[in-house]
Amino acid sequence: MADSVVLAVHDDAPYEAYLYRPLDAVLTFGARENGKALALYAECVRSGLWPAGPDKVLSVDLPEWAKQRMAAEDFNDTGDST
Repeated sequence: MADSVVLAVHDDAPYEAYLYRPLDAVLTFGARENGKALALYAECVRSGLWPAGPDKVLSVDLPEWAKQRMAAEDFNDTGDST
């Protein structure tokens, strides 16, 4: 495979920059997944049928860290200043 690098730059000062070189296994896996996605896209274009999400409404919940933060803030807001 061709030599590939990824440049990552922080968006905060001091704007550190890093170069990453993915291993061949990473690139092979990505190429395989890309091929699957392109094949699915081609089939959708050919058939006119496009996959959609589930036929039901899905629930969305807060991550555990956010629940804990809310609980801590609620506890602190109870006004117990003794």
